[in-house]
Amino acid sequence: MPAERRYSNIYLTYSNYVHGKYPEIMDLYGGVPGQFHLDGMRGTSKDEENLLTIDSFIDTAAIALRLMVSRLRLHSILEAEPTLGIWFRSS
Repeated sequence: MPAERRYSNIYLTYSNYVHGKYPEIMDLYGGVPGQFHLDGMRGTSKDEENLLTIDSFIDTAAIALRLMVSRLRLHSILEAEPTLGIWFRSS
């Protein structure tokens, strides 16, 4: 095994060990007084951030679905289901 590849393998192995392969490991510590959140991030400032992320995903999916209906000319589905028609025209 070439030295470069060996070095990369060792680096990645120890990096994953040290950082726990968890990108927000530092968020696990916080509060007053400072403590580690051992039961997840519920009840922390991450709650609002996570809800905003989910809201963004929902908006992205809705935009994609509206584009699919328009570009694929699926308006007959909207006519068959009034609730979908209301949703489609709501934005």
